[in-house]
Amino acid sequence: MKKWVGHIVDDDLGTIKIQTNIRARRIIFRVKDNILNMTLPPDITRHEIDTSIKRLKPRLLIMLQNIKGKTLIFNFEYTINTPLFHLVIERSERQMMQVIEIADNIKLLCPTTLDFQNEDSQLLVRKVITNLMVKRAEEILPKMLDNICEKCKLSYKSVRISKAQTRWGSCSSSKNISLNCYLLLLPMYLIESVMIHELCHTIEMNHGPRFWALMDQFTNNKAKALREEIKKYQCCL
Repeated sequence: MKKWVGHIVDDDLGTIKIQTNIRARRIIFRVKDNILNMTLPPDITRHEIDTSIKRLKPRLLIMLQNIKGKTLIFNFEYTINTPLFHLVIERSERQMMQVIEIADNIKLLCPTTLDFQNEDSQLLVRKVITNLMVKRAEEILPKMLDNICEKCKLSYKSVRISKAQTRWGSCSSSKNISLNCYLLLLPMYLIESVMIHELCHTIEMNHGPRFWALMDQFTNNKAKALREEIKKYQCCL
């Protein structure tokens, strides 16, 4: 069994740390400490590694740019304005953060003394906003899922809201569906496509031809086009 340990240097992506995991079934990319990490299944070849990097390079570059830009993304000008989630950060003379919800609009009031240049402040604001997104997602997404179930004549066992940063949704063999709170950042038609995707997994657990045929049935033959479009987005703040 070939075990890859060490690093690869790419002209565009920089240093890529690599390691083998005997439990990995596919190549997995993650960003840690602003460096791309590549986890490999056993017995993979160097050609397969190079091919995967080349194929995914545009997406990997976006991942790196987003992660590196995370540390200072929040400030008093920050807003989120998507169809299902509206939030603004505003100044407050109070010493503590305060959340004000009026209808579908959320104001996050932060002390004027809050130092947004401080990484801990950035992490705190991200945590607060993420928790607000989870709450809103729990109110909205299950109802949307039920509506799509009715239209598509499909069913599931349970649904939960996650805040993972690796996938938009998942479906277990027991028909338990997980939906990411960051779906709220997407256009409506992409949110619906993710839900249809997971509901199709209640019939077809893999991504074989029958799965994509089922997806096409419910998306006007746009399944793979929608899959490519959603790659432009990241499930994170």
